[in-house]
Amino acid sequence: MSFGSAVVDEMDLDPDFVVTDDPVPTGVLPRDDFPDQTVFYPAPNSVTSKADGVICYAKPGGSYPTTATPFFARALNYSDLNYLGTGIDRIGSCVQNRVYAFLQGPGEARVYTVPGNHEGGFEVLVNHYHLGAWVTDYASGQIPAGNDIVVWVPNDGFAEHGLEIIPYAEGSYFDFNVGFVGVRFTRG
Repeated sequence: MSFGSAVVDEMDLDPDFVVTDDPVPTGVLPRDDFPDQTVFYPAPNSVTSKADGVICYAKPGGSYPTTATPFFARALNYSDLNYLGTGIDRIGSCVQNRVYAFLQGPGEARVYTVPGNHEGGFEVLVNHYHLGAWVTDYASGQIPAGNDIVVWVPNDGFAEHGLEIIPYAEGSYFDFNVGFVGVRFTRG
């Protein structure tokens, strides 16, 4: 198992989220590395979500999942999955590329990323799906890739919340701007 360090820039941050310099996992972590109430959901390293359907990818021109969807197959545009066997999925910032993590609150979710090959970052929205539309409970604002973010997933009567991870870049969306590592969720 290998670990890297998140890069923490001095920024004027929204007080509702935290950017830390905690170790960032760069591969799949064994279940025993976390307390019983914590689960790590790694990047799928595939265009198809895993059997639990928690992490799903979506791209322009197709359907987007609204709940955990086992084996959902919808690739990202301009991506490099399982980059050099590291377990990291590099994501281009093509308009409407999305990474979804479907979680049932209450709990704390930490999204892990590493820098890509071009300056860029990501934004995290905490959403719930209600009456045929996404409702945003929280939006982080843009965060440079290589930082991780902690967001709260509420228990507000909705079965699941979708963390919507949106890559962005200053330059071309053909560049891999964000390396998505995974999401660690601690219920409680």
